Amino acid sequence: MINPRQSFLLLIGDDGAILLPPQNHGCEAALQAPSHHEKDCAALFNRIAKDPSLPVHILADTLTQSYKIEAIPSLSFFDRRKLVARRLDQAFPKAMLKASRVLQKQKALLIALETKGAMDLWLERLATCPNPSGVCLLLPIECSDMMTSLLPESKNGWGLLVMAQKTGGLRQIVTHNGHFVFTRLTPPLSETTGAALQAASLALDIKATRDYLSRFGLTHDTPLHMAAILPLSMHAAMAAIPLDVTSRCLLTPHETAAALRLSSRPLPFEPMADLNALLWVARKRKARLPLMPEHVRLAHTSNMIRAVGMTLALFVMLLTVLLGGFRGYTLFDQKRRIDITRTQVRALEAELQHAQVTLAPAAEPLGRLRRAAERQRLFTQSPCKLFALLMPIAEAINRQARVTRLHWHENILTLDITLFDEKSHKIGQIETPFQTLHEKLRAALPNAKVEKNDTEAPKLTNVVLSNEGEHPAPPAMTRFVITVDKP
Repeated sequence: MINPRQSFLLLIGDDGAILLPPQNHGCEAALQAPSHHEKDCAALFNRIAKDPSLPVHILADTLTQSYKIEAIPSLSFFDRRKLVARRLDQAFPKAMLKASRVLQKQKALLIALETKGAMDLWLERLATCPNPSGVCLLLPIECSDMMTSLLPESKNGWGLLVMAQKTGGLRQIVTHNGHFVFTRLTPPLSETTGAALQAASLALDIKATRDYLSRFGLTHDTPLHMAAILPLSMHAAMAAIPLDVTSRCLLTPHETAAALRLSSRPLPFEPMADLNALLWVARKRKARLPLMPEHVRLAHTSNMIRAVGMTLALFVMLLTVLLGGFRGYTLFDQKRRIDITRTQVRALEAELQHAQVTLAPAAEPLGRLRRAAERQRLFTQSPCKLFALLMPIAEAINRQARVTRLHWHENILTLDITLFDEKSHKIGQIETPFQTLHEKLRAALPNAKVEKNDTEAPKLTNVVLSNEGEHPAPPAMTRFVITVDKP
C-alpha cells in the first residue's frame, strides 16, 4: 500500500536519484541528485530526516533488473503458487529482492533486482536512517499500465512505451493486452549528441526489441502501437524516421502529465520523464508487484495481521457496544411502558374510588329498588300448577282411596291410587269404584286430560286353597295420568 501523503518515493537510476516528498500540504517540489555522491545526495537525506516516522519507498530504474517468463502446467491455485515459488528460487537463487506474478493460467513472470551498484549504495544509506523500511518497486512493472492510458487501442494488442529518463536512460516497456511482457533500458547518449543521431539510435533499439519479441508472437505483420515521452527536440527526428509500428504518439513530459491528469506537471521545457513516472506511481493506492527482503516481508505480514486483528477487535467491540446499547434501550423502553401503564392504572383506580364516593348516595336508592323488585318477583310468581291440581284430586278421592305414588314431570301428573273399601277388592267388583273415581277426576279437572290405565287384578297370596274359609286379597290399584295443557 502506497500513501503519497504519508511516505517518500525515491526514484533510483544508474545516473542519479529523485526524491518525491509527501504530498500532504500541496505539491512539494521533487529533489534531484545528479549523481550518487554523498554531497549530491545530502539534500535528499536532509529532507527524509525531517519526517523520520514516514517510510521511504524505492522506485528502481537500474540495469540490475532481471525478468523471465516461465511456462507452467495447468494446476490448482495452491499447487500453481508452490510451483511458481520454486521456479523463482531456481531462476534467481541469490537475489534478495525477487517476486513472481502469474500472467495467465499457463505463464508466470519472474523478476529479481540485484542489490549492487547504485541500489546497494542507497540501501546502505537508508539503513542508517530512522525511517521505517518501505517496499521496492520496479519502474517497468509499475508504469506498464501507463501505456493503455495514453493509447487505449493498445489494451487489446501490443503496445510499446518509450520514456527518456534523466536517472537511467531510454526505457522501453512492451505490453500485450495491457500486461507487462518485456523491457529494455538503453544508457543515454552524450548531451552533445544531436537529436537526429539520438532518434536513429532509438529506432535501432526499437527494431532490436521487435526482433527479439518475434518469438513471443510479435511478428512484422502484428500491429504495434507506440507512445514515446521524449524531449521536444527529438520529436521532429522521430517523426521522420520510418518505424515498424502501426501508430506512434510523441509527447513531451508536460503533455504526458496533462494527458494522464497527474497531480502536478513538469515545466513545459522539462525534457525528461522522471517526474511523470514518480507522480504516476504515487497516484496508485496499491503497488502492482512490490519487492521486499524476507525480514521486511515478515514484518510487513505481521503488521498487516496485527492491523487486521485490531480492525476485527474494534469491529467486535463496536458491535458489542451497539448490541448492548440496543438491548439497554429496549429494556429502558419496556420499563418506561410499564411505568406508564402503572400510572394509568393508579389514575383509573383513583377515578373509580372518587366515583364510588361521589355517586354512592345517588346509587343507594337504586339498590333498594333492585332488591324490592326481586322480592316482588319472588312473591308474586304464580304458584306451581301441581298445587292447583292436588286440591280437586283430594276432593274427588274423598276418603275412598289413597295415593300411593305421585310423579310430576313437564305438566304431566302420574298417580297410583289404591281403594280403601275391602268389599270392592274382590274380583269383578274392582272396576266400578275406579270408573267412578275417573269420572270424578274428569269433572274436578275440566281443563286437564285424565286417562286411566287398565285395572290391575289383585295378585294371589302364596297360601294353600281350601274350602275352610276365604283368604283376604291384596288391595286394588290403578294408575291415572293427568296432562295439563300448557298456557
